Amino acid sequence: MSGKNIWNHESSGWAGWDPAEIYQELTREFGEPVYERVEAPATPEQKTLLAKLSPQQVKLTELAGEKIQAVLTHALGNGAPIGGLKVISESGWFAARPSGTESIYKIYVESFRGSLPVSTFTGGSMRAAFLMRDNFHHRRDIEAAYLQAIRQAKFEIILAHACFLPGLKFRHALIDAAARGVRVILMLQGRVEIFLQHYASRALYGHFLDAGIEIYEYRKSFLHAKVAVIDGHWATVGSSNIDPFSLLLSLEANVVVDDGAFGTILSQSLRGTIEKDGQQILTDGWKQQPVYLRFLSWLCYGLLPLLQAISGYASEHKEARKE
Repeated sequence: MSGKNIWNHESSGWAGWDPAEIYQELTREFGEPVYERVEAPATPEQKTLLAKLSPQQVKLTELAGEKIQAVLTHALGNGAPIGGLKVISESGWFAARPSGTESIYKIYVESFRGSLPVSTFTGGSMRAAFLMRDNFHHRRDIEAAYLQAIRQAKFEIILAHACFLPGLKFRHALIDAAARGVRVILMLQGRVEIFLQHYASRALYGHFLDAGIEIYEYRKSFLHAKVAVIDGHWATVGSSNIDPFSLLLSLEANVVVDDGAFGTILSQSLRGTIEKDGQQILTDGWKQQPVYLRFLSWLCYGLLPLLQAISGYASEHKEARKE
């Protein structure tokens, strides 16, 4: 979609039109926009490298099956530096840049087709895929990618998630991995942000600890990571937590990367954060917690499926009324 076409619409005069009607007219011609932003930890060195990327370093020729039209490091309008890189195709774009204030980098994705495209591509030695979860064609894509990688893990699994309440298959996959000698490390939310989810997640700690899985709680501030690294080469960053709402109800998007250099850097960053700011939950200490806290955790764990069912029904009922 060219900026010229949009400009013609904006400058042709919309006097007397309702803004909602203008929006509907534009989306009928150009498509419904969908936007997503994901974040991941980054060291100062990684942020510097990302900020200095040039268009010549991008070897891809297609984005989600479409020819790449432009690779930018400066804004088209005023020539201001983007501080990273932006790749544009006919029906969408993505941009990557380091944060100016935090130890993270950010990936922005927008599609004008009404849904974010699923794309697998190869550039140089790096393999990557863009995965999404919706309620139609891609209900289990993200979960399936996780499960496949966990079941194939050889020596290490690191998961960092703000909300962590995996289903039975996911729990068994992690426990089975630990049983065959894989080191499984979980970095989870240490502060109470969402009361029900926080204590429901803790109901599963005992099972994981008994299986030899390491649990660390991040208590320095609120954790918003949705990141995983397996065996130092398989990695994913995205919007999806490992809980019923993300994996069964919400619209989510993740980028999966299979690359040794990227995976090593990300795993080192996560381990550094765990060592510096993670509070390890030990089996002996966990078993000595007050009875009322155990009761609270299992009560929240029991209530969540009910809320999930209600949320799912409400969402389906809303869609039915639209139809």
